[in-house]
Amino acid sequence: NDGGDIGYIAVIGNDWVCSSQPSDSAMGVIVYQTADSGSTWNRIAGISLSALDPLLLNNGSLYQAGDRFDIGVDKHNNLHIGLPVVPFLPGNAIAPSYPQGSFGLFDITLNASTGNSDACLLSHVKSYYGGNPVSPDTLLLEDNRIQFSRSWDGSKIFFTWFDTDTAFYATVLNNYPDMHSIGYDVDQNLWTSDFNFTAGTGL
Repeated sequence: NDGGDIGYIAVIGNDWVCSSQPSDSAMGVIVYQTADSGSTWNRIAGISLSALDPLLLNNGSLYQAGDRFDIGVDKHNNLHIGLPVVPFLPGNAIAPSYPQGSFGLFDITLNASTGNSDACLLSHVKSYYGGNPVSPDTLLLEDNRIQFSRSWDGSKIFFTWFDTDTAFYATVLNNYPDMHSIGYDVDQNLWTSDFNFTAGTGL
């Protein structure tokens, strides 16, 4: 936070040991919090990513964390985790593409006062990974790379990411990404619409 006493560390990981991965356990977000300027750190409860199924395919599927996430705090010291959530694959494998509707970008919020967590679906992105970097028609390939930013006072937060319109480009890969952003007003508890800054530009 701005005062420096409350802080967070977040990593992608899991709780299973060595080769004993349960069939229903996958990579999630592990978060530690300090309330004394880093003298001590405590793990705080997260959210079950498979509990997000009603916001995705809603067929009882299991989910795991994608990579390239970002975190930040708002004016109330609540942690916001911008995270891709993708279908579970054995061994925590990450696929280059997934069926439409089966994955999305989320804001997972951890309340600094209550310890409760919540999740908001930011986007049913159409693509996930970019394609072959040596192919001449995929030079603009990109992953979603969701990023967090905020206003100086933490009353407004923003998420920005890259996504290819697969209906416009005949690909399931993120080879022709547009830059999308969405904003949240902390005081009003209101989200903006997803805004595409590069729609129709081929960039």
